Amino acid sequence: MTFMLYWIVGVVSYLIVMAILLIVIAKITSGAKDEDDDDDEPAPTPQLLSASLSITNDKGEPFMSLTVEVGQPWHAKQHEFTSATPDPTKEGTPPGPITYMSDTPTIASVDSTSGVGTAVSVGTATITGKDAGNGLTSSDTLTVVAATLKSASMELAAG
Repeated sequence: MTFMLYWIVGVVSYLIVMAILLIVIAKITSGAKDEDDDDDEPAPTPQLLSASLSITNDKGEPFMSLTVEVGQPWHAKQHEFTSATPDPTKEGTPPGPITYMSDTPTIASVDSTSGVGTAVSVGTATITGKDAGNGLTSSDTLTVVAATLKSASMELAAG
């Protein structure tokens, strides 16, 4: 009788192990994944929460006072961040194209797609960038001053 009990327990254990093996093999061959097996899935894209606009000169140097001279080229660029306030350590990639605009194009004109601008006449203009992908906007004020004389020369003639 004891032998029979051991035999039944052995057969049942064998059947349980075989059932588990069949389930594992079925998962592997069907491509099914465990709920915690997400190695093949891309990491979620962090949500961009804030934006700021930077304006640089034609050499890529930032303007500290955002003042340029008439005729001087400049460039606007929108930066977007995963933090609620602009934080350079949390900058992300804008999901859509950025459109740039000037509220006063007679003072400062800007190409809507590249952000390249020109100081047209003396005054102030607000330059704005807007991301078409998520609607984030940013702006900054640009002051345009009269061009200064860089050098002059004079020739004297006898007579």
